[in-house]
Amino acid sequence: MEAKSRTPDENKRSLMEAATLLLEKSKENWSAFEQLRGDDKLDAAANRLYYSIFQAVKAYAVVTGKTKIDETNSVHNMMKRIVSAEGGDARTFSDAMEMRKTADYMPQSITMLELDQDFRFKADALRQSFAKMAGKQGVRQ
Repeated sequence: MEAKSRTPDENKRSLMEAATLLLEKSKENWSAFEQLRGDDKLDAAANRLYYSIFQAVKAYAVVTGKTKIDETNSVHNMMKRIVSAEGGDARTFSDAMEMRKTADYMPQSITMLELDQDFRFKADALRQSFAKMAGKQGVRQ
């Protein structure tokens, strides 16, 4: 039996739903970051901070056709290029990505100084800017 192909409207609705779920994950991960940072679990906090930003960027990239929802090959570098191309704070994204790599793969730990108020502000601004850009594409926030 042949699978029924989706109409363009069904495809768009499916992408919007996926992007909405990514933005929900982004908010959840930001909350987890704040909680973990408050509990002085800084490596885990750095990981959640990065993924909070990443998921907001990916939501925007999915609804604008810049990536597929199931893309996994080099997806982190692709998101970095999208941040840069869309005028986002590429330095903050890169710093968050490097911090996540250190937290996840290196023996040293992230310090409170690395997650200072200024960096948190920049990271949250970047996350929110891509969430808003996805919203302008019709994604529910």
